[in-house]
Amino acid sequence: MRLSRFATILCAAGIVAFCYTLISRFAYLGKVHITVAWIIAFGCFLAMVISVFCKATLFGAALVADRECSLAERVSTAYELSGREGGIGGEFAVAVINDANAASSRINPQTVVPMRFPRSAAFLAVVMVLTATLAFMPTTYAREQAREDELSASVKRIRIDLSQAAGEIERTGRGNRNTALAEEIRKTKDKLNTADAGSYIRQLSLTLAVKRRKLEEQKAVVGHFKRSRLLSDFAQDLKEGIPAQAEAAARRAGQRLRMNPRPALREDAAQVIRRLLKEMKGNSELRRSLAEAEAALEAGNVGAFEDALARIARQFKSDIDEKALNLAEAVTASARKKLGLQDKPGILVGGEGGEGLPQPMGVETPREYGAALTGSFEPAVPVETANLPERFRPVVRKYFARGMKSNTITRN
Repeated sequence: MRLSRFATILCAAGIVAFCYTLISRFAYLGKVHITVAWIIAFGCFLAMVISVFCKATLFGAALVADRECSLAERVSTAYELSGREGGIGGEFAVAVINDANAASSRINPQTVVPMRFPRSAAFLAVVMVLTATLAFMPTTYAREQAREDELSASVKRIRIDLSQAAGEIERTGRGNRNTALAEEIRKTKDKLNTADAGSYIRQLSLTLAVKRRKLEEQKAVVGHFKRSRLLSDFAQDLKEGIPAQAEAAARRAGQRLRMNPRPALREDAAQVIRRLLKEMKGNSELRRSLAEAEAALEAGNVGAFEDALARIARQFKSDIDEKALNLAEAVTASARKKLGLQDKPGILVGGEGGEGLPQPMGVETPREYGAALTGSFEPAVPVETANLPERFRPVVRKYFARGMKSNTITRN
């Protein structure tokens, strides 16, 4: 039994799929060839089943015998010769018919009416087995491709985590307090791709480190100012995060100093600021304003002291709260772990050894950025995870249990 037209097409497609799969073992051609190979293999399997279970008919057997022995040509020749009168036509026609009978007697019945595995089914089975085997053979690029697939899956999970964290941060903020941070996280999520995932996560880590630096500075200022009789009310207004209200409190502190110009009150405030300056590192805008306030107190210049406090009030931008920052840092730490990045970002914005990434959010001046790199408040930060989503709580606790090491920006 010969191959049918359908089986022939399947065999040709199977050979093409086999060659394509063979080439793909040595060069990455995409994942489409695996799907194509399986489709062709399944088609060959169906054709094989059809060939095995298809019932052979007498008419089909006659057609096969006719093709094998060329009986049509022989019988037509004998028919032509038998119609001639006289001569050798009749005798020759009888000889041709006898030859056709002899040829038909030599036909193997198995080829006419197959009782076992037919030739077409055997060929289809070979194509199917070879294609399926090649699909599972290891490739020369298997290790690199596995790493790329793992990285793609990690980037996909990170994008989901960043999107959920941005929504959670925006929901927990009062008014527009956390909008800037949520927008920064969304921008990082949109830019994230397999090639530059590490760079963008490092950039986000640096942004959060600068935010953490400023938040810890502000907390330290409020904590120290509360110990001063002159600055306690000003500290409370700073904690509320309303610049206009804090500036009014700064003016009231100046008026109080004018009404009660005792050196003890002025010296108490100067000592508080002096202790605060010793704890603060770097050269941020806030530190410079504190130094100006201390110098004004020592010189007895109440007007300059009021102006310095007013600048400090304006620098206390209430655009982020600590819970939102904790969540953002936890998600970033989880992303760094998924990408296999080191604990310390080790990257400078436009500096030596860095990758020249854009200036991170929250950095207003080069000096402020330098302070974020060179100095760091690292007090024990109490992490309240009650309001965080359940999936982020273990990451937050583990992250801050390490002493916030991942927020320390260093040069490699």
